[in-house]
Amino acid sequence: MWVTVEDGATLELRLIDPATGQDMAADMVDSFGGFDSGDFEQVHGGWTSTYEAVEYWREQVETYQALADRIYALEQVHGRDAVQKVVDDYSASDIDLCAYAVGVALTDHFGEV
Repeated sequence: MWVTVEDGATLELRLIDPATGQDMAADMVDSFGGFDSGDFEQVHGGWTSTYEAVEYWREQVETYQALADRIYALEQVHGRDAVQKVVDDYSASDIDLCAYAVGVALTDHFGEV
């Protein structure tokens, strides 16, 4: 997901699904209300924002990339259904709580990768 900031620089938010190789950054931002909150504005088919908003979302994306990689690794060992049940049971709508809650639950159920 490429974003143009106020001085014209272009920055990338990238969250890669380890199973498919697809970039999920825009889906994640959308799921947690980033588009509705006004952090991003669509202009001529692209996104614009402020440095502050992009940095906030970059931190979130990095956290979720680590979580996505961990989930994928656990799925290889324990099976997708078992891991996704834990993820679904502990997911939260609050972006700051979701990664933490899922991470703790995965450790409780499967240990460290």
